[in-house]
Amino acid sequence: MEKFLFHRNSMNYKLKQMIMIGFQVLLALFLNIYVVCAQSDEEVLNKGTEYMEAGKTTEAITEFTKAIQINPSNLKSYFFRGIAYGTNNNFDEALLDFNKVIENRPNFVPIYIVRGNLYDNHGNYEQAISDYNKAIEIDPKFASAYFERGLAHLSKNKYDLAVSDFNKVIEINPNDVRVYSKRGIANMHKNNFTQASLDLKRAIEINPNDAESLNYLKIIDERKDTISKFAVKMSEGRAVGIKEKIYSSPSQVFKVPVPVDRNLGGNIADATNAVSFTDDFGRLFRIEFSSLPSQWGSRLGKADKEQSLKDFLEQAYLPATILKAIPDASVEYLEYMDQILGGALYAEAYLPKGSINAVSKGGSSFAREDAKRGLLLFLHKNNIFIISTCLMQLSSDGSSDIKEKEKIRGLLKNNTLSFAQSIQFF
Repeated sequence: MEKFLFHRNSMNYKLKQMIMIGFQVLLALFLNIYVVCAQSDEEVLNKGTEYMEAGKTTEAITEFTKAIQINPSNLKSYFFRGIAYGTNNNFDEALLDFNKVIENRPNFVPIYIVRGNLYDNHGNYEQAISDYNKAIEIDPKFASAYFERGLAHLSKNKYDLAVSDFNKVIEINPNDVRVYSKRGIANMHKNNFTQASLDLKRAIEINPNDAESLNYLKIIDERKDTISKFAVKMSEGRAVGIKEKIYSSPSQVFKVPVPVDRNLGGNIADATNAVSFTDDFGRLFRIEFSSLPSQWGSRLGKADKEQSLKDFLEQAYLPATILKAIPDASVEYLEYMDQILGGALYAEAYLPKGSINAVSKGGSSFAREDAKRGLLLFLHKNNIFIISTCLMQLSSDGSSDIKEKEKIRGLLKNNTLSFAQSIQFF
């Protein structure tokens, strides 16, 4: 029995040893497999990034997907696959991958940048800006977040906000060549040509091969020349007494019923390319026209007429006329009307102290009042026409409620359209 027990005990011992050894082997095998998997995961991931660098996004997506299959918990694979999907214009797939990363790493700043860029590339600027805001909230010193948000503001024509963000980038990283170029472009759109030129020249100083900055410097020179010539052309004129009910332009381009009364201080001032009808109550009716500028001539009249008219308004007309006289003036409303005059752009401008009114508290002196200017831009033959009417601001503090503003807007728009439609072309 003892011998049996011994042998049984010996056998039990060996069995225990075998189990222990087997466990050790299994543990080693498991650890080895884990290490192999981890290495394979990184190797596949690296191969995917190599494809990305080579511009082979489809192949990169395949590799990143393999990496995810090997190790689903590696968020880098989702991050890079999302970038690859976004590069391939696969919005929904990219968004899913980015959301996966945010779900697991909500404080990972770069993920908000790439998801913001995804939204931005698809025109969803508000959502993009929201992501850039989140990145800045997490890390206020993350320069790329300000840069990308500045680009989004630039796309929305929010030039002041864009400049503010680009200023922050320069504060954090003054040697970032991209930001000087973009701030220069934003300043150009603000018609701040001096600062724009300084920014673009700084970008070229850092990178002499910066083609974008070199190109925009040429555009600024052309635009300054256009504005100068346009301002001279529109400022030339003569006073004309109101003798007839119909006014005919000296160049015999159009005729129009005279919209002011001589007995109420009505007056006419005209030139070859412009005529203004004014009275002592701050009313203005104005017609201006000009040959199409060369830099816009190839675009106006085509499918992108709306954008071309906006460009002309913002880049040539406003700087040469309204902003030159009233630097604080601003455009508060824009509307493109494709059924009016073959496609017309209507704009409402706010002019602080922009209208002279003969009726003051004293009853005899003149006073400057805030005003609204309605502008209608359209094409006729080879000319661009700008029709203007003006109303004094009805609210003394400039803070009219919504209904009052809508009333003013509707009245001004109707006045401008009615005046434009009264014009007869020869």
